[in-house]
Amino acid sequence: MFLGAGISVMCLAIPWLWKIAGGLVLTGFAIQAIRQQMAIAQHPLNHSMLNYEQVTLSSGEIATISPQSLSHRFFIILKVVTVAQRRYQLVILPDAMPAEAFRQLRVRLKHRYSYHSQDF
Repeated sequence: MFLGAGISVMCLAIPWLWKIAGGLVLTGFAIQAIRQQMAIAQHPLNHSMLNYEQVTLSSGEIATISPQSLSHRFFIILKVVTVAQRRYQLVILPDAMPAEAFRQLRVRLKHRYSYHSQDF
């Protein structure tokens, strides 16, 4: 109770120019976070379907997984190339998808050319 009152009194002691600058910084961070969320929602790889080496983007366009994709224990950098030679990349963290699906994708990228007709 007394701590909150102390912080309120301390805020009154801050010069008004600093208060305005702090408010502008917080507003800038909020705008950047909103723009970032909108960019993620509109990313071409969002809601795409993976079938072996072929990726069907949410727009219906067909792409293949690039050999430059990277699979690591803590993240996956998935790079795809569309038929029109557009390149997209996506960083996937383990908590972005179910653990078993993340493991299967890592294995698929690690052993991408060693399977023929097995279904993962």
